[in-house]
Amino acid sequence: MKTIKLALATLLVSNVSFATLMDPSFTEGSQFGRELSVRAKHAKELMGGRYRKSIVKVTEKVGEMDDMVFDLVEKRLPEKYKSQSEAVAQTIIEQAQKYSFDPVFLMAVIANESSFNPEVVGTSGEIGLMQILPKTAKWFAKKADLGMGRITDKTLRNPVKNIQIGAAYMAYLRGEFDAHGQLYLAAYNMGKVNVKRALARSIMPKDYAGHVMNRYINFYTEIRTLHNDQMLAAAERMISSKSSEAVVE
Repeated sequence: MKTIKLALATLLVSNVSFATLMDPSFTEGSQFGRELSVRAKHAKELMGGRYRKSIVKVTEKVGEMDDMVFDLVEKRLPEKYKSQSEAVAQTIIEQAQKYSFDPVFLMAVIANESSFNPEVVGTSGEIGLMQILPKTAKWFAKKADLGMGRITDKTLRNPVKNIQIGAAYMAYLRGEFDAHGQLYLAAYNMGKVNVKRALARSIMPKDYAGHVMNRYINFYTEIRTLHNDQMLAAAERMISSKSSEAVVE
Protein backbone atom coordinates (compact mmCIF):
# COMPACT_ATOMS: atom_id res chain seq x y z
CA MET A 1 0.00 0.00 0.00
CA LYS A 2 2.89 2.40 0.76
CA THR A 3 4.24 1.72 -2.72
CA ILE A 4 0.91 2.55 -4.30
CA LYS A 5 0.52 5.73 -2.27
CA LEU A 6 4.01 6.89 -3.21
CA ALA A 7 3.36 6.13 -6.87
CA LEU A 8 0.05 7.94 -6.68
CA ALA A 9 1.72 11.01 -5.23
CA THR A 10 4.26 10.93 -8.06
CA LEU A 11 1.49 10.51 -10.57
CA LEU A 12 -0.43 13.49 -9.25
CA VAL A 13 2.65 15.67 -9.63
CA SER A 14 3.73 14.42 -13.04
CA ASN A 15 0.45 13.72 -14.79
CA VAL A 16 -1.71 16.81 -15.22
CA SER A 17 -4.73 14.98 -16.69
CA PHE A 18 -4.92 12.58 -13.78
CA ALA A 19 -4.49 15.38 -11.28
CA THR A 20 -7.40 17.09 -12.98
CA LEU A 21 -9.49 13.94 -12.53
CA MET A 22 -8.56 13.91 -8.86
CA ASP A 23 -9.39 17.54 -8.10
CA PRO A 24 -10.36 19.55 -11.20
CA SER A 25 -9.24 23.17 -10.98
CA PHE A 26 -11.40 24.38 -13.80
CA THR A 27 -12.70 27.93 -13.74
CA GLU A 28 -16.29 28.72 -12.88
CA GLY A 29 -16.90 29.45 -16.55
CA SER A 30 -15.83 26.00 -17.71
CA GLN A 31 -18.31 23.21 -18.33
CA PHE A 32 -17.08 21.35 -15.26
CA GLY A 33 -17.30 24.53 -13.21
CA ARG A 34 -20.90 25.06 -14.25
CA GLU A 35 -21.85 21.43 -13.58
CA LEU A 36 -20.11 21.52 -10.20
CA SER A 37 -21.91 24.73 -9.30
CA VAL A 38 -25.29 23.15 -10.10
CA ARG A 39 -24.52 19.98 -8.17
CA ALA A 40 -23.24 21.88 -5.15
CA LYS A 41 -26.15 24.31 -5.13
CA HIS A 42 -28.69 21.51 -5.31
CA ALA A 43 -26.88 19.48 -2.65
CA LYS A 44 -26.99 22.49 -0.30
CA GLU A 45 -30.68 22.89 -1.08
CA LEU A 46 -31.31 19.26 -0.17
CA MET A 47 -29.02 18.97 2.84
CA GLY A 48 -28.92 22.40 4.40
CA GLY A 49 -26.31 22.66 7.15
CA ARG A 50 -25.41 18.98 6.87
CA TYR A 51 -23.84 19.58 3.47
CA ARG A 52 -20.63 21.23 4.69
CA LYS A 53 -19.26 18.13 6.41
CA SER A 54 -20.94 15.52 4.21
CA ILE A 55 -19.56 12.90 1.81
CA VAL A 56 -21.30 14.92 -0.92
CA LYS A 57 -19.13 17.95 -0.19
CA VAL A 58 -16.01 15.78 -0.03
CA THR A 59 -16.83 14.14 -3.36
CA GLU A 60 -18.26 17.07 -5.31
CA LYS A 61 -15.05 17.84 -7.23
CA VAL A 62 -14.62 14.34 -8.61
CA GLY A 63 -14.13 14.65 -12.34
CA GLU A 64 -15.80 12.39 -14.90
CA MET A 65 -19.08 12.44 -12.94
CA ASP A 66 -20.94 11.49 -16.11
CA ASP A 67 -18.88 8.30 -16.31
CA MET A 68 -19.75 7.55 -12.69
CA VAL A 69 -23.45 7.92 -13.52
CA PHE A 70 -23.07 5.53 -16.47
CA ASP A 71 -21.31 2.96 -14.30
CA LEU A 72 -23.88 3.13 -11.51
CA VAL A 73 -26.86 2.93 -13.87
CA GLU A 74 -25.44 -0.03 -15.77
CA LYS A 75 -24.74 -1.83 -12.51
CA ARG A 76 -28.33 -1.45 -11.30
CA LEU A 77 -30.49 -1.99 -14.37
CA PRO A 78 -31.91 -5.51 -14.75
CA GLU A 79 -30.05 -7.72 -17.21
CA LYS A 80 -32.64 -7.36 -19.97
CA TYR A 81 -32.32 -3.56 -19.82
CA LYS A 82 -28.54 -3.26 -19.64
CA SER A 83 -28.41 -2.58 -23.39
CA GLN A 84 -30.31 0.64 -22.60
CA SER A 85 -28.00 1.72 -19.79
CA GLU A 86 -26.26 4.37 -21.88
CA ALA A 87 -29.56 5.93 -22.95
CA VAL A 88 -30.91 5.85 -19.39
CA ALA A 89 -27.75 7.39 -17.93
CA GLN A 90 -27.63 10.07 -20.62
CA THR A 91 -31.27 10.94 -19.95
CA ILE A 92 -30.57 11.32 -16.23
CA ILE A 93 -27.64 13.62 -17.00
CA GLU A 94 -29.58 15.67 -19.57
CA GLN A 95 -32.65 16.10 -17.36
CA ALA A 96 -30.47 17.06 -14.41
CA GLN A 97 -28.83 19.75 -16.54
CA LYS A 98 -32.18 20.92 -17.88
CA TYR A 99 -33.75 21.41 -14.46
CA SER A 100 -30.61 22.22 -12.41
CA PHE A 101 -30.70 19.00 -10.43
CA ASP A 102 -27.79 16.94 -9.20
CA PRO A 103 -27.93 13.81 -11.42
CA VAL A 104 -27.14 11.73 -8.33
CA PHE A 105 -30.38 13.04 -6.83
CA LEU A 106 -32.39 11.72 -9.77
CA MET A 107 -30.64 8.36 -9.40
CA ALA A 108 -31.56 8.34 -5.70
CA VAL A 109 -35.23 8.96 -6.53
CA ILE A 110 -35.20 6.18 -9.13
CA ALA A 111 -33.48 3.78 -6.75
CA ASN A 112 -36.03 4.54 -4.05
CA GLU A 113 -39.03 4.29 -6.35
CA SER A 114 -38.24 1.25 -8.47
CA SER A 115 -34.74 -0.05 -7.67
CA PHE A 116 -34.02 0.75 -11.33
CA ASN A 117 -36.53 -1.82 -12.60
CA PRO A 118 -38.54 -0.28 -15.49
CA GLU A 119 -41.21 -2.98 -15.17
CA VAL A 120 -42.26 -2.21 -11.60
CA VAL A 121 -45.92 -1.33 -11.07
CA GLY A 122 -46.85 0.16 -7.70
CA THR A 123 -49.79 -0.74 -5.49
CA SER A 124 -51.70 2.33 -6.70
CA GLY A 125 -50.81 1.78 -10.35
CA GLU A 126 -47.56 3.78 -10.50
CA ILE A 127 -45.43 2.73 -13.47
CA GLY A 128 -41.77 2.54 -14.34
CA LEU A 129 -38.45 3.85 -13.06
CA MET A 130 -39.85 6.93 -11.35
CA GLN A 131 -43.19 5.30 -10.47
CA ILE A 132 -45.53 7.77 -12.13
CA LEU A 133 -49.30 7.43 -12.01
CA PRO A 134 -50.78 7.41 -15.54
CA LYS A 135 -53.36 10.05 -14.63
CA THR A 136 -50.64 12.31 -13.20
CA ALA A 137 -48.47 11.80 -16.28
CA LYS A 138 -51.33 12.65 -18.65
CA TRP A 139 -52.30 15.76 -16.69
CA PHE A 140 -48.77 17.01 -16.25
CA ALA A 141 -47.55 16.27 -19.78
CA LYS A 142 -50.38 18.45 -21.08
CA LYS A 143 -49.89 21.15 -18.45
CA ALA A 144 -46.13 21.36 -19.05
CA ASP A 145 -46.42 20.87 -22.82
CA LEU A 146 -43.78 18.13 -22.84
CA GLY A 147 -44.44 17.40 -26.51
CA MET A 148 -44.86 13.65 -26.05
CA GLY A 149 -48.25 13.33 -27.63
CA ARG A 150 -50.68 10.87 -26.10
CA ILE A 151 -49.38 9.45 -22.81
CA THR A 152 -50.14 5.76 -22.24
CA ASP A 153 -48.97 3.05 -19.88
CA LYS A 154 -46.53 2.04 -22.60
CA THR A 155 -45.06 5.54 -22.54
CA LEU A 156 -44.34 5.20 -18.85
CA ARG A 157 -42.73 1.80 -19.34
CA ASN A 158 -40.20 3.44 -21.64
CA PRO A 159 -37.26 4.22 -19.30
CA VAL A 160 -36.20 7.37 -21.14
CA LYS A 161 -39.67 8.91 -21.36
CA ASN A 162 -40.43 7.93 -17.78
CA ILE A 163 -37.38 9.84 -16.54
CA GLN A 164 -38.20 12.83 -18.73
CA ILE A 165 -41.70 13.05 -17.27
CA GLY A 166 -40.57 12.32 -13.71
CA ALA A 167 -37.77 14.89 -13.72
CA ALA A 168 -40.04 17.57 -15.19
CA TYR A 169 -42.70 16.83 -12.58
CA MET A 170 -40.12 17.00 -9.78
CA ALA A 171 -38.96 20.37 -11.11
CA TYR A 172 -42.57 21.58 -11.10
CA LEU A 173 -43.00 20.51 -7.47
CA ARG A 174 -39.72 22.17 -6.60
CA GLY A 175 -41.18 25.46 -7.79
CA GLU A 176 -44.44 24.86 -5.92
CA PHE A 177 -42.58 24.45 -2.63
CA ASP A 178 -39.97 27.20 -3.03
CA ALA A 179 -37.07 24.74 -3.48
CA HIS A 180 -37.65 23.15 -0.05
CA GLY A 181 -36.20 19.69 -0.68
CA GLN A 182 -38.07 17.85 2.05
CA LEU A 183 -41.38 19.24 0.86
CA TYR A 184 -41.07 18.72 -2.88
CA LEU A 185 -39.82 15.20 -2.30
CA ALA A 186 -42.79 14.53 -0.03
CA ALA A 187 -45.10 15.98 -2.68
CA TYR A 188 -43.62 13.65 -5.30
CA ASN A 189 -44.61 10.76 -3.06
CA MET A 190 -47.93 11.83 -1.56
CA GLY A 191 -49.12 14.63 -3.80
CA LYS A 192 -48.96 18.41 -3.57
CA VAL A 193 -52.40 18.79 -1.97
CA ASN A 194 -51.70 16.23 0.75
CA VAL A 195 -48.43 17.92 1.68
CA LYS A 196 -50.15 21.29 1.99
CA ARG A 197 -52.86 19.71 4.14
CA ALA A 198 -50.21 18.20 6.40
CA LEU A 199 -48.45 21.54 6.73
CA ALA A 200 -51.75 23.20 7.61
CA ARG A 201 -51.92 20.77 10.56
CA SER A 202 -48.31 21.60 11.48
CA ILE A 203 -47.14 18.18 10.33
CA MET A 204 -43.84 18.07 8.44
CA PRO A 205 -43.73 15.06 6.09
CA LYS A 206 -40.25 13.57 6.32
CA ASP A 207 -40.19 9.79 5.91
CA TYR A 208 -40.05 9.64 2.12
CA ALA A 209 -37.50 12.43 1.84
CA GLY A 210 -35.36 10.64 4.43
CA HIS A 211 -35.36 7.43 2.39
CA VAL A 212 -34.34 9.26 -0.79
CA MET A 213 -31.61 11.20 0.98
CA ASN A 214 -30.18 8.02 2.47
CA ARG A 215 -29.85 6.65 -1.06
CA TYR A 216 -28.35 9.96 -2.18
CA ILE A 217 -25.65 9.71 0.48
CA ASN A 218 -25.07 6.04 -0.33
CA PHE A 219 -24.57 6.85 -4.01
CA TYR A 220 -21.97 9.50 -3.17
CA THR A 221 -20.20 7.06 -0.88
CA GLU A 222 -20.08 4.57 -3.75
CA ILE A 223 -18.83 7.25 -6.14
CA ARG A 224 -16.06 8.12 -3.72
CA THR A 225 -15.03 4.47 -3.53
CA LEU A 226 -15.09 4.11 -7.31
CA HIS A 227 -12.98 7.24 -7.66
CA ASN A 228 -10.41 6.04 -5.14
CA ASP A 229 -10.24 2.66 -6.87
CA GLN A 230 -9.57 4.42 -10.17
CA MET A 231 -6.74 6.41 -8.63
CA LEU A 232 -5.14 3.31 -7.15
CA ALA A 233 -5.50 1.43 -10.43
CA ALA A 234 -3.81 4.32 -12.27
CA ALA A 235 -1.01 4.30 -9.71
CA GLU A 236 -0.53 0.56 -10.18
CA ARG A 237 -0.42 1.01 -13.96
CA MET A 238 2.23 3.69 -13.52
CA ILE A 239 4.30 1.36 -11.34
CA SER A 240 4.04 -1.35 -13.96
CA SER A 241 4.98 0.97 -16.83
CA LYS A 242 7.93 2.39 -14.92
CA SER A 243 9.17 -0.85 -13.43
CA SER A 244 12.74 0.15 -14.15
CA GLU A 245 12.52 3.04 -11.71
CA ALA A 246 13.24 2.41 -8.06
CA VAL A 247 10.35 2.96 -5.71
CA VAL A 248 11.30 3.42 -2.06
CA GLU A 249 8.88 1.85 0.37
